[in-house]
Amino acid sequence: MRGNSELGLAEKCGISEVDQHLHRDRITNQRAKRTFQCVLGELPDGVFVRYSDSESPHLWFRQTLFPWSHEGYRVPVSCGLDESVSVLTPASTVNALREGHSPVVSLDVAMFLGEW
Repeated sequence: MRGNSELGLAEKCGISEVDQHLHRDRITNQRAKRTFQCVLGELPDGVFVRYSDSESPHLWFRQTLFPWSHEGYRVPVSCGLDESVSVLTPASTVNALREGHSPVVSLDVAMFLGEW
């Protein structure tokens, strides 16, 4: 997996091996959601975060936060690039996004950005 050389995975490893690493990245031994803190401006597009006191996850895309709900994405939220957030996306996925994997976003987000 690009951006995760410390995992020691072969370039052509099986999906079950990748999934094992992703599972350990998502869940602690106590079965709690594994998160980490990061400054927004250091995150790549496509990462989900917990922002401020909001209970809903937010998508970080093009230096904008998009609150997510079961009904779709909501109006973007203003934020500072230097604000610290709790990152919900597994660290290995964040690393892969940093290495150039491009996220595909919902039509809702594209519409908010005026790209549809």
